Amino acid sequence: TILHICCEYGHYDLCNLIVKQSPFIGKILHDIDGEGWNVLHSAAKGGNLEVFKLIEQSFKSSDPLEILCKDTFNRKTVLHICCIHKHVDICKYICQKLKSTPQKINKVNDKLWTAAHYVAVEIQENGKEEELIRILVDAGIDLKAKSDEGKTVLTVACEHRNKTLVNYLLDHPSELLKI
Repeated sequence: TILHICCEYGHYDLCNLIVKQSPFIGKILHDIDGEGWNVLHSAAKGGNLEVFKLIEQSFKSSDPLEILCKDTFNRKTVLHICCIHKHVDICKYICQKLKSTPQKINKVNDKLWTAAHYVAVEIQENGKEEELIRILVDAGIDLKAKSDEGKTVLTVACEHRNKTLVNYLLDHPSELLKI
């Protein structure tokens, strides 16, 4: 929908206009695209924290954490998506909300990847990977979690030649060396 697009491109003013004034907001807000993405998934990809918060607050639920754990057709959550795109602020915001529920922080996709696995894939070497891993670890992510192929975050970082993250992982949680 138009709201998915505005969220993905981080257009706060347009998102706000649609959310506040559209007579169809009830329908658009809950629409999913062909991959099972709702507008909050698109906002997580877009990286604008203010858009993300606006959309999150627009969902009405008896469980405020429910929308943060809603998954796509391949079981990615907003946490997975913001980590794929290296959006530190959104990751920090989500982790602060989910910190008391480690099972939600450690939610896996259809390949059993956690959000931390996705941090290891794209190499940016600008400090974002290390910051994201620190945020995830502080929130309770299990760095020893294995994918359906038996890969840990360290394994994925090695495969993708993410030298900075490999060094960070080896220097910090020493228990990773025992995997």
